[in-house]
Amino acid sequence: MDLQKFRPGNREESLRKLGLSELKEKKIILFLGRLVPYKGVEYLLAAFPEVKKKIPEAYLLIVGDGPLKEKTLEAAEGMGDVKVLGRQEDNSSYYAACDVFALPSVTRQEAFGISLLEAMASEKACVTTDISGMPEVVGHAGVLVPPKDAKALASALVELLEDPHRRKALGELARQRAKPNSTARR
Repeated sequence: MDLQKFRPGNREESLRKLGLSELKEKKIILFLGRLVPYKGVEYLLAAFPEVKKKIPEAYLLIVGDGPLKEKTLEAAEGMGDVKVLGRQEDNSSYYAACDVFALPSVTRQEAFGISLLEAMASEKACVTTDISGMPEVVGHAGVLVPPKDAKALASALVELLEDPHRRKALGELARQRAKPNSTARR
């Protein structure tokens, strides 16, 4: 993990760099990863309307490519406040721009979750599923939800988006946990 590349960054500067300055007043949920069935993006898309009911300024940013990209674009098309981008070169700016990172994996094929660790190193509060290695990666530095449970996912996202102090505390703990040999790992 390159802790110089993946570190806390300036949100507004990152949004400007990404050409997304119009999102500066939004609360951004980021998914970054391959668009494959085991990543559970469809559950994130199913959860998002529930998030929007409680957090009207919520915005979902999906960054990645893969066999489910067209299906993901179709699902997002009529939702509003959802943007699906292809694979990007500078992922660190996307982490810096978001408020919360979500990795809703649904099977044990998701063995580790590199993007989860990158988000943690970037000092972001994370929501992921209680499956495979995700609980060990995130520890107490994030929120775990059951796999394939869009309602629980929406609830966890709302909880974090409504509470900037908890987001900050989890982000700081996540950064410490992402550091090699950190006492937060034990």
